[in-house]
Amino acid sequence: MEEMGKKSCVLYDSWGELIANLPDEMAGQLIKQIITYAFDMPQPDIDNPAISAMFAMVKTKLDEDSEKYQAKVDRLKNNSERYRYEIGTISERNQNDISGVSDSVSVSVSNKDIKEKEQKKKFIKPSVEEVRAYCQERNNGVNPEAFIDFYESKGWKVGNQPMKDWKAAIRTWEKRDPKPLNKSSPASDIPKAVHEKIHNYPEREVDYAFLESEVLGR
Repeated sequence: MEEMGKKSCVLYDSWGELIANLPDEMAGQLIKQIITYAFDMPQPDIDNPAISAMFAMVKTKLDEDSEKYQAKVDRLKNNSERYRYEIGTISERNQNDISGVSDSVSVSVSNKDIKEKEQKKKFIKPSVEEVRAYCQERNNGVNPEAFIDFYESKGWKVGNQPMKDWKAAIRTWEKRDPKPLNKSSPASDIPKAVHEKIHNYPEREVDYAFLESEVLGR
């Protein structure tokens, strides 16, 4: 009989009745024959034809049980392999879902960072006090009120482009008027007539910073 890997076997009550009615020696021989066959052990030599005939009937049932046992083992093995496959598939799918969520979170965070950077880059027009403080820091001759009024009238544009950095515009103005501010006296306001001249100057494609410098006589 092919090795089935069994560690037990079934003894039926009908066999018990048969064995119990045998003489002790014959009963022992039959039991020994059943056990060695069931567990694939070396078979004893049986010279008694009656024992051989009784064992032949028992052997048929042992073979049926072994086949059923092996079928059950194969079924469990297949189920186990299918289980491992399904678990692996579920694990892989869950991992993909987690990766998708991670990517989504990463994209969301990236978009948030971009929006924050865009907000940081968004131009905020300065107040007169901010311009004055910056001009004093640089000790230049730029008039804060003139600077504010000029770009306010132009919608805070440099040429046709929106202003991005008003401090850079201040530095451009001071390059055209390198004369430092006299700290002994505060910067005087530009006369109203000069303001009107700046604001009412005909619109055309010119450098407005240079135009302002020219109007102020710098």
